[in-house]
Amino acid sequence: MSALPSLVGVALVASMFVGSSARAAGDDSHERKQVQCAHARSFTIQSDGKRALVNWDNRHAALPRKASSLGERYENARAALIIDGAFVAFVPKGDSSWEDCYVSEVLPAKYP
Repeated sequence: MSALPSLVGVALVASMFVGSSARAAGDDSHERKQVQCAHARSFTIQSDGKRALVNWDNRHAALPRKASSLGERYENARAALIIDGAFVAFVPKGDSSWEDCYVSEVLPAKYP
């Protein structure tokens, strides 16, 4: 059994306590976000409202958007991502070490 679903559940519960609610669909379409995490780790996200492109540690994944009452949720078999205001939960399969992540900067999109 994969640890991914349980880690996603933990991320969902954690996001409830953050309290931010930037949930307007499409308001940040095509923005590229720099995300900073504990232990000097970082990654970028670019979303178009239907999917999020995540780049981390010389790897990348295109995650389709899923219905969620808590911010924006993107998920496939390789990773799960939740964005709720500045709070970000990211869990690539087999790597639960991404901790204390937040949007540190909004950058221009790389594509229209």
